[in-house]
Amino acid sequence: MTVTLATAAAALLLTAAAAIVDLRSAKIPGWLSWPALLLGPCAWALAGGPWPLGYALISLLACSIVPLVLFAYGAIGGGDVKLAAALGGLVGARLGLEILLIAFTLVVLVAIGGLVWRGELMATLLRVVGRALPRRRARDAATSSPSDVRPALPEPLRRRVRFAPSVFAGALIALLPELVLRS
Repeated sequence: MTVTLATAAAALLLTAAAAIVDLRSAKIPGWLSWPALLLGPCAWALAGGPWPLGYALISLLACSIVPLVLFAYGAIGGGDVKLAAALGGLVGARLGLEILLIAFTLVVLVAIGGLVWRGELMATLLRVVGRALPRRRARDAATSSPSDVRPALPEPLRRRVRFAPSVFAGALIALLPELVLRS
């Protein structure tokens, strides 16, 4: 299945609008993501019937699996999950997953860059390693206080990085070569 110019343009417009709204309000509203969730499968169905519709729905699910897991752990918001799913429905599984891989890579780089910029990288890494190591043996856990078991998550790791701008950058990186090669 190949992406059309219309669905690629819709994906770029969706991610650009989501990036702007996410940067301004730290949320991706339903009025932006729900229509896109419906538009993608409908466009694929109009273009080719039931098989492309099935492909779009499977792509939508494939692109939402990792974001759903991250949402369950509180790492990203529900709007981010809907944005990822909508991308899968619009551009298909291959390009949708490629966009998300680029976006997650960019988010990690931005987060690490922020820690370096604030001079908190080494201290945060040491706290994370200390948090990952077991503090007490199981037999000592009954006699220790709750504060002895594990420290709280370091404050720099509780800061939020906006996801939609990285998704927009990922869409540009993944879709522009696809469209240029086709024309």
